[in-house]
Amino acid sequence: VNGVLTTLSGQIIYQYEKIYSVKLNQEQFEIMRDSSFAIYDMFPLIPGSYKFSILLKNTVSKEFTSFEKDIYISENKSQVQMTPPLLAYGLKQSSASPSSLIPFRIKTGQLLCSPGNIFLKNDTLYVFFQIRGLNDNLRDNAKINFTFFRREEEFLTVSKKLTEYSETGEDILADFSLRDFPASDYKLVLSLSDQNNQQILTGSKHFSVTPVRQIARPQIFSKVISSVKGALVLYIKGMQHLNKGDVRKGSELLEKTFHQNPGIIDFALGLGRANMLLRRFEKIESILLPFLDSS
Repeated sequence: VNGVLTTLSGQIIYQYEKIYSVKLNQEQFEIMRDSSFAIYDMFPLIPGSYKFSILLKNTVSKEFTSFEKDIYISENKSQVQMTPPLLAYGLKQSSASPSSLIPFRIKTGQLLCSPGNIFLKNDTLYVFFQIRGLNDNLRDNAKINFTFFRREEEFLTVSKKLTEYSETGEDILADFSLRDFPASDYKLVLSLSDQNNQQILTGSKHFSVTPVRQIARPQIFSKVISSVKGALVLYIKGMQHLNKGDVRKGSELLEKTFHQNPGIIDFALGLGRANMLLRRFEKIESILLPFLDSS
């Protein structure tokens, strides 16, 4: 898997390559024949507008496919904002360390998602989204409204106070039994309203409830990434700032990263590059020399 993140003008901000090895015996292959693979991944990202491209290659058959998406991360932390809802058919408990980075993991577990948002009648529909920029009054008094539409007609509406889902009002997880949902296509509309029932934010997502009794859920590949004592996120963001041209901000983050983990060469090289761009040549030797001595 090759991922590339660029600015709208084409400047590369972040890129990576990851290898996922799949080994199946004949019995496992027969079980997986009618199923699929799902790759869950994640990385931190600094504010801005970007184009994200993924190239997925099968190195055995030489087949490949690609995907592109525009991404926007707001810099305005005081503005009330809501992420698009994420729909999931399962919630899996994880034994990994809380400091590890796991895609789609929330406090109560890892959300299991289906790309086509197709659900069974005996599934529980998990709806997760985040709200940022709430003031105290809005957090304590706002309501979240979940309205389900079936064939353009309102099918079900559930409204609750925001604090019933989250004490902070930021990370929201709701669940709905689909037992009474007839097989059909649906649209879920979320809205955040204040104490006067004035709508502040809204978002939506389409999904389907299938009449079949079983779905071959995908085999999930989700690499657990150690956060290296919390420094990995700082390192990635620091390098993104360097690549974007904000050298001083990048240098600040890379300085913290290196001092938390001075024995990791990637962190040392990142800080060395920042100091070179800032023409702090006298600092580079003390950062990189220990690695030359140990080689």
